[in-house]
Amino acid sequence: MKDLATLKAQLLSNPDTAREYDALEDEFTLAHEMTDKELQQRDASRDIGAELLQAVRDVKAGTVGKVNTTQSHSRPAINLSK
Repeated sequence: MKDLATLKAQLLSNPDTAREYDALEDEFTLAHEMTDKELQQRDASRDIGAELLQAVRDVKAGTVGKVNTTQSHSRPAINLSK
């Protein structure tokens, strides 16, 4: 099993992951600076359902996220006539 530092280094070696990680730096910094009470107050006013729905819409619209395609390796058709 990898330790956290090794896993983080491996994940951040991907340029796309590193870019997204860097883009969220301000949010991570803010979360570390907020007290538990401040976090509870902030989260109480959030509409998580609306945020998730918007995230799904963004992904479907192709405005965020990464699309991976794979080649299908289906079995060849077999003629099984009687």
